[in-house]
Amino acid sequence: MNELNTSFITSNFIFGCLFILFSIHLILYFFYRKNKYNLYYAIAIIIILIKFSPITIGNTESQEILKFVIAPYILIMNMLFINSFFGNLLKKKELKAYYITGIFISIYLFIDRWYDLDSYLYVIFFYQFFTVILTAKIFFLAIKAKQKIAYYFLTVLFVWVALTVINATGESFQFDEFGEAQYTIVLFYFSMTVITTYHFAQQMKLNESLTESLQEINTNLDTEVKRQVKEIIANEEELFNIKTAKITGQIDSLKATLFMKRNLAKGFKETLVELSKKEETALKRELKIAIQDLIILEKSEVRIDIKQSDLEKVDNSFYKKLDGETKLSNTERDMCVYLKIGLSNAEIANLFNTSVNTIHVTRSRLRKKLKLERKDNLEKFIQSL
Repeated sequence: MNELNTSFITSNFIFGCLFILFSIHLILYFFYRKNKYNLYYAIAIIIILIKFSPITIGNTESQEILKFVIAPYILIMNMLFINSFFGNLLKKKELKAYYITGIFISIYLFIDRWYDLDSYLYVIFFYQFFTVILTAKIFFLAIKAKQKIAYYFLTVLFVWVALTVINATGESFQFDEFGEAQYTIVLFYFSMTVITTYHFAQQMKLNESLTESLQEINTNLDTEVKRQVKEIIANEEELFNIKTAKITGQIDSLKATLFMKRNLAKGFKETLVELSKKEETALKRELKIAIQDLIILEKSEVRIDIKQSDLEKVDNSFYKKLDGETKLSNTERDMCVYLKIGLSNAEIANLFNTSVNTIHVTRSRLRKKLKLERKDNLEKFIQSL
């Protein structure tokens, strides 16, 4: 097999630089980023070590074929690192196309070298060109995002392109044929590797510190939110209990008053019944009307007792729905509660210690605030809440 000096991919110089770069990157990823990429970089190191391995794998021709086959995978590993380093700027479709192309090129190089077709140079140059295009896109996107480290990588890219062009013209870079220019380039590559890896290590430490700070802030926020939610729920329950106690107290007062009225009405009714047996016809008719009114008064107290059980229907959700409609005064809110449990205007007036006309005015004002039409029934609307 002819000596392969026309491709920088197969030069010991480039493999030496890649070996240093991948070795440092692997160490950094192992200590600062424990993720799936560690496996990829470990494979890359093994592949590069095979390149420099003194162990004979078959004959010399087999070794040369193996080095050709692994070349695309080294580029893939490098592209994976660069894209990850700058925050995954490439699209998934672009990376997928790059990986699949590398696999097919690796298979083609194996076939080409095995059957000695001598068309490998065009394939290798194509994949190098593809790599340069994607790498340049990453760098320019990084520069656009104002990542200063991208300028250093861009310089390395230009040197890479220059080496590709030089090697394509037939020049050779070998460790045993170093000149002053080659030593300068090796020093440059090594310096850039140290700079980028140091920057990467510092960035990883900063990211870990920021992550810990954010986690602590999130924990504190979650604790504070839970505390405030509990406090709000406790305040709502306390407010509901106060409102319920107020209404219950008013109902109890009404019951006591009506109990007294019932006893008075009962005694008065019995007296009138006795009188109705002794008076004239006209007087009897008037007395019967009075007796009927007293009977209605007595029954109204019984109806109040029944309606008190409906207080259980007035829970905290009713107040929330009521507040969601409009902003009501305390009197108007109490009016809604009494309408909810089914009290009449006269009964509500007795609770408020006011006249029935005042209750009518309050109802009218309440209808306006609730934006009800004339055809809408206030009681039905309140019952629907």
